[in-house]
Amino acid sequence: MKSKLLAIAALMLALVSCKKEPVSKNNYVDYDADAKVISVKCADGSEYKWKTGDLINVWFDSNKSQLPDLVLKCVGENWIADRNAPVSGAKPAESGNFKAFHFSDNPDLSTFEPEISGSSLYLRRPEAEVFAAPLIMDARSQTYSFDAASNVLSIEIKEWNLGTELRLAVVNDDGLLSSSFPMKAMANGRTLKCSYGIAIDDNYVLPLTGQHEGLLGFREGGKVVFYFDDAYFSKSTDIEFTLIEENSVRKYTLPSFKYDYSTGMVNVEVKHSDFK
Repeated sequence: MKSKLLAIAALMLALVSCKKEPVSKNNYVDYDADAKVISVKCADGSEYKWKTGDLINVWFDSNKSQLPDLVLKCVGENWIADRNAPVSGAKPAESGNFKAFHFSDNPDLSTFEPEISGSSLYLRRPEAEVFAAPLIMDARSQTYSFDAASNVLSIEIKEWNLGTELRLAVVNDDGLLSSSFPMKAMANGRTLKCSYGIAIDDNYVLPLTGQHEGLLGFREGGKVVFYFDDAYFSKSTDIEFTLIEENSVRKYTLPSFKYDYSTGMVNVEVKHSDFK
């Protein structure tokens, strides 16, 4: 009987040790930020437009945690330290390096599924969201300084690495764009790679990418937008986009790929009525 009780106790201990601890949301930044953020150029010369409410997640130095050390929030044309966003609790040093990451859908990282492998922390979107890949960009090994006397962090993002290579926006010109989801898109008969999470290491935050059968779109105003991470197209390649709606599958061919995605994200807008 005693051995049986010991076995049950050992099993309960094992179950407790395997349990994932919830991410603490009790920490908030207690300082202000003098922040500057560079805009992002697209291949056609246009810029990715920041909007009020956009978030940039920042980790200081070699910190690796599920919650960032600082969240910058766009308010009009300014960026501020979001004092309402839960953070890791790590404090900035007098000076140091930082790494940053932006998802265009501004998700709550505490809902991501964490996994440690080697020296990296991997954060994966909840399974139900894997196929909806937003625009992604990261900044690496840039510098900050912190003035303890004034309690102000000076931080500037001078360069972005744009992980998204192709943006397809479907415009509701005929009023027939489906109001329900899911709506999916494919290019040349397959889904290009899309991001479903991030990997955080000492010096960088990089996207985790995978290839899936049909990429879900995002509502952006009166458009449905799809973001692809790997284009693999030359300037002379035709792209056949397939739009998969609730009750239809329609196609549109973009002749002669116009821009070199190596110079920035290719921004393509297609009228819904052009899909046949």
